[in-house]
Amino acid sequence: MTAPMSTAERIRPIRVILADDDPNLRDALASLLGMDPRISIVGTAADGREVLALVEHRPADIVLMDVEMPVLDGVETTRIMSELHSSVRVVMFTAFEVQHRLSEAFAAGACSFLTKDLPVVEIVDSLLHIYSGHRVLAPRAMDFALDTLRSLGEQQERTEGWARTVDSLSIGQRAVYEWLIQGATNREIAELTNYSEGTVRTYVTQLLDCFGCSSRTELAVRAARIGSTPGC
Repeated sequence: MTAPMSTAERIRPIRVILADDDPNLRDALASLLGMDPRISIVGTAADGREVLALVEHRPADIVLMDVEMPVLDGVETTRIMSELHSSVRVVMFTAFEVQHRLSEAFAAGACSFLTKDLPVVEIVDSLLHIYSGHRVLAPRAMDFALDTLRSLGEQQERTEGWARTVDSLSIGQRAVYEWLIQGATNREIAELTNYSEGTVRTYVTQLLDCFGCSSRTELAVRAARIGSTPGC
């Protein structure tokens, strides 16, 4: 939990390091943010290595950092910052196209995630909230996070449903299933299980019906995608 700010901390500007490999964006944003008396840009960097060098010599409260940078990217820099400079809050600042790295950035130690399409006034407000101890997700990042959680939930439901179906199989069906998902032919399965090919064909038909698949290939692919393995 973030400690309450002292009176001196509330009065002085928030010290920010801005890191982005685009010099035009970096300089323009530094100038615009610096116009607000509550924000002090104490340094700018073009890559993660420069960020780490800056924080060694210039006290900072927040690093506003792009994800995709040369030499040392934002996620790896955040991971190092979390270990060596944990008191400095790292805010990922990136284009919408790389929000797939959101979970990776948070795992590395980022506290918030802002997108470059935000108006400057919203970036300033976000920095103030972050400095006060809150976490901030830009609207588009929030949408992405919710979509990801929804997708994970749906995947979990599919996985659990598949597992329940596997558990409900008879001994014969299960034996055929475990060899079928490895790509064995009916003849091979018959030899491996000591069932007749006719019995194997019957079990395969039953399995396709149980799992709602139109072919043995579809069944094998879906089983592999969900993570089924022999003997599971």
